[in-house]
Amino acid sequence: MNGVMSTVFPLYLHETLGFDVSIIGLLTAASTGGFITVTILSGYMSDRMGQKKTILLGLAIEALCIYGCTVVDALGFIIPLGIIDGLGAGLVSVTLTVLLSYIVKSEFRGISIGLFRIFMDVGGIVGPIFFMALAEGINIRTAFSGGTVMLLVIALLLLTIKQESKE
Repeated sequence: MNGVMSTVFPLYLHETLGFDVSIIGLLTAASTGGFITVTILSGYMSDRMGQKKTILLGLAIEALCIYGCTVVDALGFIIPLGIIDGLGAGLVSVTLTVLLSYIVKSEFRGISIGLFRIFMDVGGIVGPIFFMALAEGINIRTAFSGGTVMLLVIALLLLTIKQESKE
């Protein structure tokens, strides 16, 4: 998500669609607003729907938004897309950590969450590099398509996780 939406997307908005940096800042703020709003609600949603369904919903929203970036080009569509993108990211962010704490034995929770954070941070470095290489090497839309496919693959992998406590 970050490789595409935090790196490729702002460049796409500026270089391909010609948006000003100030408009890109507004879009980033809109996305952050969506993220904060849903982060607060994600705990409630995961209690009502379950962690896996909440994460799947977030991944689906993210995939649609990343794909949607290649379809819309008007500011009136892009700002709501940014808000919705933030909503999807917020659903995944916290709920994924909670799910992780439920699917491992209690004595391994600390290390599993630590490893998750390490891989998430490594992804924050490698993701932008990888997706910019796609954007520069092939074309910018390939980076968006690649991000969409990766999110859908992650959603499929999530379906294989047993959601029962390993106490």
